Amino acid sequence: MQWIIDAFVYDITTYYGLDWAAGLFMILSLWRLKHHHRDGFVHAALAALCWIGFNLIAKSPPGFVLNAVVGAMAVHSWVNFKPPSQSPLEAAPPDPT
Repeated sequence: MQWIIDAFVYDITTYYGLDWAAGLFMILSLWRLKHHHRDGFVHAALAALCWIGFNLIAKSPPGFVLNAVVGAMAVHSWVNFKPPSQSPLEAAPPDPT
């Protein structure tokens, strides 16, 4: 059990908790987007920023570049977001029976 605590402490002290913050922001983003809330894209952009910081510390250029793309896509989606006009259940055609 001690190895879990040691791994957590190592992670927090080495990466400043950026990976934990990124994971939490992404879960929050998915939850908000599931309910058609525009701020989910902001949370996704914050997650991408955390991952960028993590990848800078970890010296991972691919991770940096890919998360920069994800962050740019989240910002683009936030700018172009349009709420759904109706719920998918309301859009279903009537039952022919």
